[in-house]
Amino acid sequence: VEEIFNLKIQVSTQQTTNFARISKLKKDLARILTVLREKEISTGRS
Repeated sequence: VEEIFNLKIQVSTQQTTNFARISKLKKDLARILTVLREKEISTGRS
């Protein structure tokens, strides 16, 4: 999450144009959150 934030700051200040890296990190974060949510549901907590 912190790396995504830092990359967004770099893009806004035109220090980087690595949009692919931002996209990959966001997808990785979504995958992690999905797995955590699946585990929550399977243990009966919602």
